[in-house]
Amino acid sequence: MKAVGKSANDEHQQDLEGQTNMVVATLMATIAFAAAFQLPGGYTSTGAATLATKTSFRIFIVCNNLTMLLSCFSLLSYFLFITFIAQLGVSTRIKTNSSLYKIPSVCTLFAVPTMMGAFVAGTYAVLSELPKLAVPVCILGCSFFLFSFILLQGVVPKRHRLFTG
Repeated sequence: MKAVGKSANDEHQQDLEGQTNMVVATLMATIAFAAAFQLPGGYTSTGAATLATKTSFRIFIVCNNLTMLLSCFSLLSYFLFITFIAQLGVSTRIKTNSSLYKIPSVCTLFAVPTMMGAFVAGTYAVLSELPKLAVPVCILGCSFFLFSFILLQGVVPKRHRLFTG
């Protein structure tokens, strides 16, 4: 009886994780979509991006597109995985252990730093004429990566870490 309860609890936990991932991926895709059309610095009278020649703007574009790609792939892969599982009637245990189930979460996890990279690069592109403001703002934005690394060191098991000390 306990095994059935545990299985139902695991399935419920897995469903909550999937739903949370889908909300986060959807929000990131929405943000990236909006940022693609409301570019930092605006547009010229001809419709071209004002800051198009700046390297920081190009970094913004690449990071923003990566965010969109990863978050949309997360949504698509989760949808396909759930559809696949439902059609085949695969058990919860196989569903939980499947590496396919982890793809959406990994995509969303990698989309977060690309979104932050887009934010930092876009902010720098706009503020680059004011270095006394641009540099501190970018340093603060880049601190996200340091804090993320520190956080991951506490979460990721030691055998899976890239750097051990």
